[in-house]
Parts: sequence; structure tokens; C-alpha cells
Amino acid sequence: MPADAPHDGAPRPEGAGPGPARGRAGGRDLGTAIGLVLLSALAAVSMHGIVRHLGQSLHPFQIAFLRFALGGVILLPWLMRAGRQALATSRIRLHLLRAVLNAAALLCFFTALTLAPLAQLVALNFTAPLFASLLAIVMLRERIRLRRTLGLAAGFAGMLVILRPDLGIGPGPALTLVSSLLWAMAMTTIRVLGRTESSLASTFYASNFIPLICLPLAIPVWRMPDAGQLGLLAVAAGLGTLATLALTQAFRLAEVGLLMPFDYTKLIWAAVIGWVVFAERPAASALVGGAIILAATSYVAWRETRVGRAAPPAPPPPG
Repeated sequence: MPADAPHDGAPRPEGAGPGPARGRAGGRDLGTAIGLVLLSALAAVSMHGIVRHLGQSLHPFQIAFLRFALGGVILLPWLMRAGRQALATSRIRLHLLRAVLNAAALLCFFTALTLAPLAQLVALNFTAPLFASLLAIVMLRERIRLRRTLGLAAGFAGMLVILRPDLGIGPGPALTLVSSLLWAMAMTTIRVLGRTESSLASTFYASNFIPLICLPLAIPVWRMPDAGQLGLLAVAAGLGTLATLALTQAFRLAEVGLLMPFDYTKLIWAAVIGWVVFAERPAASALVGGAIILAATSYVAWRETRVGRAAPPAPPPPG
């Protein structure tokens, strides 16, 4: 959700931006927020590792459906606590559009996880805030400034470092970029919804629509999971929900511009998990390019927070 979204104590949608405007975070709040971002990063990449492992025997579309269906069950206590009035909306079509974009992004990224090294895909996933910032300029008519332009240019330069187009772009990286663009469109939709909708309503409709969108695509490739796979799917859903809630709480305690540099630990964890679990030695281009992208998005977020005229780009979704 954008910075101007109302706060009602409910979990925000995945990939949500910062909470209500606030001054500089105190030392204790900032320390807690940093810890929550680090926890979110570890939980998100661990979930990606599980999805990659499950993708060796289950189709990514089935995994995506079960991840969100089980995640919706985990969120059910928060959704039931508010009552019907908090879920009222007059923008059901926009909620549906957000869910379609979110589901498409998820399907692309989960498929990509089965096709390319984990660290490379996580690094490319950092481009989502760059695309979101561009869309905000084009669709929401936010003012573009020189420093913002330089930050975005640096971020996309980092993307080229990772991709190394001279060697060709494989289907995994290509799908990740498509996923990032779709998620950026979803973030833009979430910002528009945030002008009139509560974060609880956005979470409720997303958690219901996304599994319904994924289900028709999962049925043709359905394979009955065994007990071990069901256990891993439940763990993946729990980790994804934990990553979202931890990031949400972090944004309530401190500004996104202060926290985004710590999101880089996703790439560190992806390199470690990829190397230890999947025997994937992380490429230097992924680590360097990811650092460039994150530095650029962190600068843009910090700059926009200081100027105060545009919502800073949020980190990529936990998944």
C-alpha cells in the first residue's frame, strides 16, 4: 500500500510500501525495523528455495495456487477479526485487476525459479521498484527530477550487468523481468486503491482472487502432492506470510528509504542457499549488478522521502 493508505492494524498487501507518514525513527524503532527487514529477507528467499526444490516434481502453476491458498488460510484470523464493514468496497474491478497482475507476476517468477540460478533471479527481482517508479511518472504523473532520473538510470545499468545481453538472455531471467514489470503495475494499482480502500480490504480481495485466478491454470498440470510435498508447501506459505508481515511492521516503524539497503541480504541468502542446496556458484555479475540496483533504488527511495512529493518505491514482493 502507498504511504497515504489508512492504517487499521491489518496486514498490508504483499510488497506494500511504507505506512503512514512519520518523522525520523527512534533508535529502538529503527533497530527493530532493520531486524524485521532482515527476517523478511531470509523468510522470502527460503520460500523461493522451497519453490525451486518443489518445482523439480510439481508444476510452478500448482505451487503458486497452493502457496496463496494456504497463505489465505494463515491470514484468515486477521480477516475475520475486522467484520464485513471493513471489507466494503466500490472498486471491485480494480481489486480484480490488482489480483490478475499479482497472480501473473507470481506465476512468471515461480516458473523462472525452475529455470535459472536463484541468486541471479533474486537480483533481477530488485528491478520491480525501478519499473514502479517509471510507471508512477507515466501513469500517476509524478514529477521526475534529475536525481531520480540518475538513480533509475543506474538501476537499469545494474540490470544489464546481471543480464549480460552479449551472452544472450535465457527464459528464466526474461520471465523474472516480466514478473518485475507486472508487479510494478500491481504496485501502481495498489497505490490507486490506497486512496479509498483500507489495507485490510486490499488484502482480503487479493487473498481470495489470486488463488481463484491460479486454479484454472493449475488444474491441467495437477499432480497430487505427497505428505512431504504438502509439508513443504505449508512451510512455504508460512514463510511467505511471515515475510510479508515482517516487512509490513518494519515499514510502520521506519521509513522505506532507511530500510531498503538491508533488503540486499536477500541476494546474500540467495547466493548461500543456491550454493549449498542447489550447487549453484553465484556469478559475480549477479552480486555486483544486484548491489547496483539496490543502491539505486535505495537512493531513489531516500531522495523521494526527503522531498516528500512522491511515494518512494517499495522493495520487491516477498513472493
